[in-house]
Amino acid sequence: MLDVGAQGLHITNQTEVYRLQPEARSRVSAFYMTSCFVGAALGSATAALVYGAYGWGGVCVLGAGFGLASTLWWSAGPRARAATGH
Repeated sequence: MLDVGAQGLHITNQTEVYRLQPEARSRVSAFYMTSCFVGAALGSATAALVYGAYGWGGVCVLGAGFGLASTLWWSAGPRARAATGH
């Protein structure tokens, strides 16, 4: 189920990214996919380091931290600024 959700999110993200500049889809897609790859590589490397130092408990805390940071980043995004008039 997690993989299905991740793939659905990826498709949704690509749809939104393509709306930014329809005439530059290949460049925008290349940037998006490169960002996904770099983010996944950094996340994997960080998780490996945390696992070596703190085991699975540390990796679980790291994952929860990434989730919390993503939620905070999203909540402070354009939608939040539009709602407050800033």
